[in-house]
Amino acid sequence: GCLLVIPYNARNVIVISLLFFNNLNILIAFCEIILGWHIKLIQKDYKENMENYKDRRCDCGLAYVFLPLRNGPFDSRAWSRMW
Repeated sequence: GCLLVIPYNARNVIVISLLFFNNLNILIAFCEIILGWHIKLIQKDYKENMENYKDRRCDCGLAYVFLPLRNGPFDSRAWSRMW
């Protein structure tokens, strides 16, 4: 193998960056799994929103922002609607 000479401080930055992006990637993977579980709900909501909010996309976005979370902040149905 090749030996890289990296100053100690730079190694800390690299390790912290890798940890951050690895955890971010895991979070994104979980979000995509949730999307797969609720694909029918997403399709139904899309169809209804296209009919209800035709040219008023901002109103549709505001309706989502003020949507009540029935099962708290970890409601997978609400998060799937976000996408």
